[in-house]
Amino acid sequence: MSSDQPGWSYAGDNGPAAWGSIDQSFAQCAVGTMQSPIDLSVATPGEHGDLALTYHLNSLTFTNKGPTVVITAQPGGVMSYRGRQYDFSELHFHAPAEHTVGTAHPHLEGHFVHIGPGRSIAVVAVLFDAADGTQPVDHLVATIPEPGEPVSGVRLADIQRIIPLASKRYRYQGSLTTPPCTEGVEWIVMHDRQPVGARALAVYAQRFAPNNRPVQPLNDRPVTLG
Repeated sequence: MSSDQPGWSYAGDNGPAAWGSIDQSFAQCAVGTMQSPIDLSVATPGEHGDLALTYHLNSLTFTNKGPTVVITAQPGGVMSYRGRQYDFSELHFHAPAEHTVGTAHPHLEGHFVHIGPGRSIAVVAVLFDAADGTQPVDHLVATIPEPGEPVSGVRLADIQRIIPLASKRYRYQGSLTTPPCTEGVEWIVMHDRQPVGARALAVYAQRFAPNNRPVQPLNDRPVTLG
């Protein structure tokens, strides 16, 4: 979930190492013990889980927030997970990917953010590798409006298509990966990577990369893959 509060960045004096001291509300970025992203290679076998998504066909709005483009929809769809229902809030991307598998960063990571009861947060993350040709995710990645000039009207049809729901899933408890780094976030990271067109990725990367937070300490949290 993107933060509208100014003052932080991905490089320089206000980069990730300084987030916790920029604003009092960002303290968890420095002192939290359940921060994201993490390295996923530590995962142990676990259950596949009961994830279900029902996204509506509706128009999208693309808003350039500075660190990335935030994609919203009204209404945006529903996610059912572990007996709870969550509403789709936004989709955004990071290049390179924030989660790693060993030392490898996939080329891109998409975060489908959902809000549930009591403002609880669950994020479905999809990892992408660059590929030749045009891919289903490309128009979402390469639609980059100027700041203050949102673009609306693109249909939601392709959003659910780019989530490999049959894939195994990494699951763990973490945080938002941008300030204020709120903890208690349910993370569901799809194991199977999806393709992103090399040209679309280059368009996005030229404007925003790198916009990935470094991997955070695991601190004995369980991470499962099933």
